[in-house]
Amino acid sequence: RRVCCVSLDCPAQLKERLIHWVSRGCMDVDGLGDELIDKMIEAGLLRDVADFYTLDADSIAALDTDRTYAKDDKKKGVSAGDSIKVGATIAQKVVDELARSKEQPLSRVLFALGIRHVGKSVAEVIAQRFLTVDALAAASEEDIAGCEGIGPKIAASVRQFLAVPEISDRKSTRL
Repeated sequence: RRVCCVSLDCPAQLKERLIHWVSRGCMDVDGLGDELIDKMIEAGLLRDVADFYTLDADSIAALDTDRTYAKDDKKKGVSAGDSIKVGATIAQKVVDELARSKEQPLSRVLFALGIRHVGKSVAEVIAQRFLTVDALAAASEEDIAGCEGIGPKIAASVRQFLAVPEISDRKSTRL
């Protein structure tokens, strides 16, 4: 039997949840990879996926990449050994990509949430039946299990996920 940590406070779960959220098959946010997400977590900018949508370009641009300039560059106004920051260009691209990701369909959002047993195809079935996060949150386990190809195990997993206070408190305002 496999044991999984389901705590939203688990640092490893947080990082994986954030990486999954921005991945190509989910919200498809280009420019946000493991390294930049690590920097955002370290800086206290990300505590959950909703925080992606509160980020501003200045906060991202100021993040240290843990790299340094090898030599002086008077044009850039830097000296050898100065820290290299993410920078305004990359930061604005990330903010623009995050804004674009808000246009993804509900099925992608459901898949991106990382609900246990909910892959792409299950997320599509649920999205077609419930149409909104609020409608899904109001659905009973039996309603969810009534969807084509969804049984009690998946329905219980969805209900359990939506019942977590951290999720249910922000279902309509931040998802």
